[in-house]
Amino acid sequence: MNDANKILIGGGGKSNLELYRIIVMLLIVAHHYVVNSGLMEVMMSQPTSGKSIFLSLFGMWGKTGINCFVLITGYFMCRSEITLRKFLKLLLE
Repeated sequence: MNDANKILIGGGGKSNLELYRIIVMLLIVAHHYVVNSGLMEVMMSQPTSGKSIFLSLFGMWGKTGINCFVLITGYFMCRSEITLRKFLKLLLE
């Protein structure tokens, strides 16, 4: 049984971390949407409007999300076996 099936069935024991990683990815995408879509000018022109407050709350978790994503990825990388093929692939990239 591969790892994807273990996670879906619940036999992997890491499904909570996978769910957390998905949530963190959504937080990062929300942050990039707010920061890179030109909405910052709208938010700065009317900082106390409901839309600006919502966008601030919606996009403020990006930096924290990046840190969490890196920590989760590092955890999975430390728990995996390093093979010669993986090492060469990483080295060539």
